[in-house]
Parts: sequence; structure tokens; C-alpha cells
Amino acid sequence: MKTFFRIYRTLLTGILLLYCYLSYGQSDQQTSLSKLTASSDSINTKFGAEKLYIQFDKTYYTTGDTIWLKAYLFNAPTQLLSARSGLLHLDIANDSNKIVKQYLLPVTSGLSWGNIALDDKIFKPGDYTLRAYTNWMRNFSEETFFYKSIRVADTNESGWLINSKISKNGTKVNAQLQLTEIDKRPLKDSVLQAELTDSRRIFSKQNVQTDKNGLIDLNFSPQINAGKFDIILQNRDKTKKVQVPIILNRPENADVQFLPEGGSLVAGLPAKIGFKAVGEDGRGVEISGNIVDHKDSVVASFKTLHNGMGSFYMQPQAGEGYTAKITLPGGLVKSYPLPIMKTSGTLLQVKNLPGADSLEVAIAATPDLVNTPYYLVGKARGVTCYAAVADLGKEPFMRSRIAKSRFPQGITHFILLTAGGEPLNERMVYIDRPDSLHIDIQSNQQTYNPKDSVALHFSVSDNAGKPVMGNFSMAVTDDAQVHEDSLDNNNIITRMLLTSDLKGYVEEPGYYFGDNGTAKRALDNLLITQGWVNYEPKVSIPFKAEKEFTVQGKVNNVFGGAVKKTHVVLFSRSPAMLFDTVTDNEGRFVFNRFPRVDTPVFVLKAVNRAGKSFNVNIDVDEYATPLFNASDAPMMMPWYINTDTTLMNYMKQSTTMKQQSAFPGGGRLLKEVQIKAKKIVKGSYNLNGPGNADVVLDEKDLEEAGKKTWLQLFKENIKGFRQGLFFTPSWLPKMAFKRVFDFETKYIRHADASDWYFIHDKPIILIVDGVDIMDVYPNSFQFADLQSYLQTHTAEDIKGIEVNSSAKYSAHYMRIGKWMEAPVELSLVRDFAFVEITTRGGGGALIKYTPGIYLYKPLAISWPKQFYKPKYKVADTAKTLDLRSTIDWEPNITTDSTGHATVSFYAGSSPSTYVVVMEGTDFNGNVGYKRRKISIIVPKETTKSK
Repeated sequence: MKTFFRIYRTLLTGILLLYCYLSYGQSDQQTSLSKLTASSDSINTKFGAEKLYIQFDKTYYTTGDTIWLKAYLFNAPTQLLSARSGLLHLDIANDSNKIVKQYLLPVTSGLSWGNIALDDKIFKPGDYTLRAYTNWMRNFSEETFFYKSIRVADTNESGWLINSKISKNGTKVNAQLQLTEIDKRPLKDSVLQAELTDSRRIFSKQNVQTDKNGLIDLNFSPQINAGKFDIILQNRDKTKKVQVPIILNRPENADVQFLPEGGSLVAGLPAKIGFKAVGEDGRGVEISGNIVDHKDSVVASFKTLHNGMGSFYMQPQAGEGYTAKITLPGGLVKSYPLPIMKTSGTLLQVKNLPGADSLEVAIAATPDLVNTPYYLVGKARGVTCYAAVADLGKEPFMRSRIAKSRFPQGITHFILLTAGGEPLNERMVYIDRPDSLHIDIQSNQQTYNPKDSVALHFSVSDNAGKPVMGNFSMAVTDDAQVHEDSLDNNNIITRMLLTSDLKGYVEEPGYYFGDNGTAKRALDNLLITQGWVNYEPKVSIPFKAEKEFTVQGKVNNVFGGAVKKTHVVLFSRSPAMLFDTVTDNEGRFVFNRFPRVDTPVFVLKAVNRAGKSFNVNIDVDEYATPLFNASDAPMMMPWYINTDTTLMNYMKQSTTMKQQSAFPGGGRLLKEVQIKAKKIVKGSYNLNGPGNADVVLDEKDLEEAGKKTWLQLFKENIKGFRQGLFFTPSWLPKMAFKRVFDFETKYIRHADASDWYFIHDKPIILIVDGVDIMDVYPNSFQFADLQSYLQTHTAEDIKGIEVNSSAKYSAHYMRIGKWMEAPVELSLVRDFAFVEITTRGGGGALIKYTPGIYLYKPLAISWPKQFYKPKYKVADTAKTLDLRSTIDWEPNITTDSTGHATVSFYAGSSPSTYVVVMEGTDFNGNVGYKRRKISIIVPKETTKSK
């Protein structure tokens, strides 16, 4: 590591890296190679990527719980904490990849921490994916973003627990399900409705009855192409419902890929071929098989080594075709063709033998390509650590040894290039060096009693045993409630040194750091099969690093030209602020150095040189969230299926904690007790009086809605709002029908059967600032016009919505408003639902654009809150149960010059074992991770002698 940083610092001062050239190189080729690598390194120095890791307090949560997190943002080339970005974006999406909540966290010197309150109005029980990134990271592959699967459960999500056993025989699937109550009592002799669905359609529906043990036995032959479907069970009165995901994991649908080392299979050149087999559940499956030629002769055999991956050697011959005959789980044999073989090409092989101090590198080419010079480059973290010229003019096959000491700990990427810099072959290897930090955690006692004060002393040193200063975070969780998942859960070492450089989901990353030969060989197979993430910047850098929160944009005239040297004013009501600036020669402006703003709502106004807003237009650079791509992580099962003791304890304790209003819950954010005042819409024309309506959205609600359209607001906030047919029944007497039809034609402008918007069965009448929209467009207003009107106006335009749909509120309109002219027969048909809109400008349905004005509602910065830690007296007699699952969360532990730090907290009220996880980084690019346990025992009772 020190060698790497010494070389890198030398590069930063303008001196070229030390290159090691093979003896076959010529001076002009060496010069060309030096220019190529120097140019690449210069770009990486100037536009270095960022890597991100986030530690969470635990692996799963309940509704109403709080996620506590610590983010470490690194400069990819140096692995030093990044000073480039000052803002971190967090997006949380549901299992349909729809973003449900976004956050913006401040970053200082590469560090950030915060919390996410899992409000049950937003976070329904289910699976979510958290995506984190900086704006600068968007200049690189989205695979550099940080992803985390999160389970949010709720004891109210299901009234039952389910033990599920699924088996498959041919085309038949058998599901044995045992249902119990939350207290584990069997759901006996109960009739349930069972549906089989793939989320798009229902394949079957039947009634089933549990036996005395709560068992049901379902058999079906689903004709489903997808590998996932659901069994939905609910009771007769539909008060309880559960969804049981079923993944068939059919062997015939396993995805098997063959990936030659270096990228290509070339006739006549020896090949090492990696392979990976993945089942329908997204996890690796074990396979074995043979490679046969066109005569069905076996030329190689193979078998998975770990998690569906393995590798084998073979010598492909020109004019031959090869097939892999694979034995899949269950004994099914299936044939797969090997990748297309090239007749001309190059070879790059790297042997990374455990314990060896050098890498064995082989370069070869077919006879038609041997008289061409090649470049071999070895990069770690985007920086060139090795470069050589390889001239195959004398012989078509070349071997060399490269010292591992040239490279830092982690992944090194070897590339074979043409003399023009075009990449031909690529290969990744893992350099195993003892550069990780050593963290020691000592407790002030061997064991503790419930509610005891616990002090933990930390000591951090480098690989030479020298103390180091660094920044760390620590989570302490109750082992009885939170699973200890040391393999499948990424930590800062597995993330920074391995998974951040690989494509896709890595199953059990901790396994590859095992100190055994099998783990090392499995790691090499992983690197061959899962490719690499490119940290080379794109040709252009469209996304700038966000140093701080800013408001910026451009002022144009009516012809689109920049308005330079003109004033732009920004003002806000809460908190009250007023800023003024002047546009530059391109018409651009920037506001920065804002105070803390919890709910930012800014009004910007631009004026011309005459101090007027006439003929000027202001555009603010609104942040555009990148498209949320589907996660390839395997699906998690609902908590109530095959629940183990640990998870069941967590759910029970979580429910108890929620019921204890007197106890904050050790980091659990309690729902605030709010005395809700009546919502008032200032300036409203509501005939019942402002705020007197079935649904009221006031100015605060609309400010939070941002740029949502009116149609979105209606759909999200008005129960029963829908699109339907406007129909006048023909059973009315002819005269009555004519009178009703005339009224509807006058005020709704429709024939007796057309589309319209309804609230339940009542057609809406839209009133804007007291003016019926039908009076503004008296002759040609159709449903398409109403739809367009609702879609083109946003929450920013208005400060209130009042819905009068019940008889209590709509009757006043029918009695006082113009609708009192309606014929008596209309009441036999339907009532109307009156939707009152109050605009900011008060100009009525014809909302006019105000020149030079822009209402800007950016995402607020989420400032971290303090983790709650209870304090108990020496002789605590309180009967309050302390059932926290997260006992302590410390996001900002800094070791001193001696490498030491101390934290303290109080234990909970129940005997248990606590898991302490500490991870972080020093200020030289090294990372560390440590896990240990402490015991909370039953206190010994004092006995009295008789």
C-alpha cells in the first residue's frame, strides 16, 4: 500500500510512473506506451471516480423503525476519503423499481451519516432497494452506485405465520403450507380462498381447508413461463391475507454462461474458460459436465467449485465446434454451445497462485498477428501500476513474471492493447496483501447484567502494528433479534476491495476472503465470470460534482438569448431569507452558502435592465433523477414465511416497543402526537367556508407535492377518484330525459355516454378561484381538454384543494350555486362532486404565466439526528422494558494519535448476546472491519442464610 501511494504521489507531482519493459520493446514503442499510460493516468488524476460504501445498523427493519447509516465516500484511484463531492443522493425504490422516497445527505471530507424514518404511510411492508450515489458518480457506469436490499416487515402485515415446503415432480408442483397464529397456535379447520397468480393474471382459484395442525396441501401444474409466482391465501371475511412467493427454480431454466479468460476463445491457443450457473432465484446452482467435439469425444470435464462457478482448461482446434453437456440439479442433462471461436486473435492469461510473490503472465497470438507489437498494462483503481511492451515477432508465445508488490491490495486489471491503444484482452486478478487495518475491541468487563453501563475500548493499528488515526462507525445489535450475517452481507473490506469492481450481485462476498486454497480458486473464478466495472470517465463530463447545496440556472429573453448582468432575487418565507445576485455573460446565476432549510421553497425573480420582469424568462437547473434499474439481487422471502426464532423475537419485541409510548426505543422514532388543527385554504371560494370540505389540501401539503400535476394530486389524495363513463339512464321519461340532458350538455358538455372524471359515482365539477371551468370554456370543452388541463398544471400553481363530494358539503352548492337551476330529475340520476382549486395568483381557470418568476422546491437536505441512548441508575428499579434491537449506534468514532477511542452505552433489560460491528478507514486509504460479541447475563440473586 505504501509503495502504491508513493508511486501515486509521484504521479501527482508530474513525474511519470516507473515502467517495467520487456526486453523485446523498441525505444519508439516505449515512448508511445509512456504517452498512452501517462495520458490515461492524467485523466484519472483529474477525473478520478468515487467509490461508496454504507454501513447500516442492521439487516432488516419494521414499519415505524429507523434506519441508521454511515457513508464513506472514497476517491477510487487513491482510496483516500474524497473531497470532491459534498452531497450524497439516496433513492429508495419498491419491488417494482418505483422510487418511493428520496434523500439528500451532506458530505464532509468524504464522510456522511444520517437516518431514515420508515413512516408506514410511505414504507409499506415489503422489499425495497436503496441506491446511493453522488452526482459525480453519474459520469461513470451506474454499476459504481451503491445498492442495498432492505426488508421492511410489520406484524400487522399478516395475521399468520407460514411454514412452506415446495417440491416439484415433472410438471406438477406441490406446496405444503402450515399456517399458525402469531402465538404459534395452529390455524385449524379453517376455510381459506387460495389463488395462484404471476402478478399479471390469476391462473386458478379454489377453497381449501386447513387440518387440525393448520396444514394445507396444494397441487397444481402451472403453465407459467416466469420462474416466480404467488399463492395468495385469505379467510372468508377477507380480514387476513398472506402472499406466499413461489420460485420454481426449474433446472431446465438455469442460466449457464461460459466466459473464456481474457475475453475470447481462439483456435490453436490454450484456453481457460470460466463458467457460471444461476437458477431462477438468482443464486448459483451446482452443475457438472463435459466438453465434447463434433464427434462427441470428451475434450474437457468440469464441475462447479462454489456458488455455481468454476473453470477448466482446453485446447480449441481450428474447424471444430464444441458443446457443453451439462448435468443440472435433479440429473437433467442439457447441452449448451461454447462461445463462438475466433480463427485469429490474441491470448492473455494470468496465473495468481496463492502464496506466490509474483503473477505468471502469458501472452500469445495466432500466426497472422505475431509480427505486431502489443502493450500490456496493469491498472489498480484506475491508475497504471505496470506497463510493458511485448513484441511477439520472435515467437508466438511469451511468459513473464510480475511482482505482486507493484500493486495495492484489491483488484488489478490487466489489459492487452494494440500499439494504437485498442484493448484486445482483459483479465482481473486479486492481489492479497495484508494492508487492512487491525481493529481490537476490548470491553471493561467480561459480562454484564441487564441495564449495566457498557464501555468499549478500541485500538486500531496498521499492518506493521503502528497506531493509526481514523474515522469509524459502530453498531451494537441484540443477537436474539438480529441475524448475524457475516458472509452474505457486504462490509467495508469486501465492498472496497472486491464487489465495487465487479458487475452484478456477488453471492457471499465474505467467503472469498477465507484463508484457504478453495476460497482463493473460487475468487479467481469469480473475477473471470463477473467481469469488471469501468472507472474510466466518459468522453464528456456532463455531471458536475456537487460541493454544496446550490440554486443555479439561467435567465433568457423571449428569443432565447442570455440576459447578462441582470439581477436575480431569491427569497423564502420559512426561514425568511432574501438573496440577490447578478448573471454572468452567459446569463447564468448561482446562489450558495444557504443556512439549514428543512423544507426549502424558493421564489426566484429576474428583472431586465429597466428593473422590470417584462420579456425575461428564468430557468432553474432542476435535478433529474437517473432511471432506477432493476436490482439483480435474489428475492427475499416475507418475514412470516419459515420464520426462525431470531426474526420472530425481533417482530415480537418490535410490537411491544411500539406499544410502549413512554420509551423512545433506542433509535426508534416515535410517531409524534399531533393536535391537528383544521386546515384552512386562504382565499378560498368554497361555498361552505374555507376548510369545510371532505378533503382539504392546504398550502403546506402542496409545497411538499413539488411538481406533481393536478391529476396526480387527485389520484393520490381523493379516495374514489377515477375515470369512467358519463351515462344518463334511458329509463327516465322522455321530457325528464331531455331536461337532464340539456343541463348536462350545458355544464358538462357531453352526450349521454362519454368519458369523465368521477369521485365514486359522482362526476366532478372543477372550480378554479370560484369560477366553473365550464364557464371559461363554454363551447368546446371535452374530456380530453379536462384531462390535458389537469395534466399541465402543477401543485406549484396552487395553494389549496377542497373536495366537496358528500351530501353534507355538495348540497350547499346545489342550493346556492348556479346548480340550483338543475332540473329536479337530476337528483334521480346523480349528485356532483365539486372540486375547489385556489391558485396562488387568484386569476381563475386561465392561469397565466408570470414572466421572470420561478417557484423552486428542491429536495431538502436530510440532517442527521441523534441516536437515542437511555441512561440507567446504578440500582435501576424501573419496570419499563428496554427491548431495543439496535442497542447502540455510533456513526462518528475518531481514534486519536495512539489509535484509541472509547464509547459507552447501557444494555437493554433482557439477558442476551450483543454483536458489535465496527468498520471504517484511516486517512491513508486503508479500511478495516471487526466483529465481536459481548454477553448480557441473568443477574445472580443474593441468597440469605437462614
